Amino acid sequence: MPADLLNIVAVDDDMADLKLLQRYLNQCTAWNMNVFPYSNWAEALKQVEALTNTRGSTVLLVDYILSGTQTGLDVVRDVFKRGYDLPIIVLTGQGSESIAAEITRAGASNYILKKELSSEFLNQAIQNVLTQAQLKKEHRALQVTLDQAQRVETIGALTRGIAHDFNNMLTGVMGNIELASMYTKEEKVLTKLKQAKASCTQMTTLVQ
Repeated sequence: MPADLLNIVAVDDDMADLKLLQRYLNQCTAWNMNVFPYSNWAEALKQVEALTNTRGSTVLLVDYILSGTQTGLDVVRDVFKRGYDLPIIVLTGQGSESIAAEITRAGASNYILKKELSSEFLNQAIQNVLTQAQLKKEHRALQVTLDQAQRVETIGALTRGIAHDFNNMLTGVMGNIELASMYTKEEKVLTKLKQAKASCTQMTTLVQ
């Protein structure tokens, strides 16, 4: 049996369509799949929440038109509003460029015409959205790495600038110590100036 665990949460208020969808999903053999069919989003949401911290990937399949005032696009928006970063496939009985654009704008990963449903078509669609999700995850990880590298470089540039300015100030202090040493013969004063010069030398080494 395949090692990859995949959880499918399917939402469709048409029970005939939901059973057909479940039958096609059960024929997909690329994953060790768990299918959770629901006729409403409220119940499906509880399942999504329960799967949040479990092993494996989760994909949401939702019908474009649901009963009542809620639509599949409302579900998509609710998913992201709640902070769930899930691959989502919207199922629709009617296809058009405007519907496709609307689904994409809402944040869904893909959409499928119900008349094109088959186990092979679903298998490929699910594989595509999982690949997209993995690429997004890798992109975010890369962006975090780049952001960290940029912060390190910024801090490095800042510290180099501070070190340069501090060395310039230390050079000025040491120059004044040398001049002061030329204008006094008092042993105590010369001892203190020598100690100050030694401290400046130590600070220069520390900065470097």
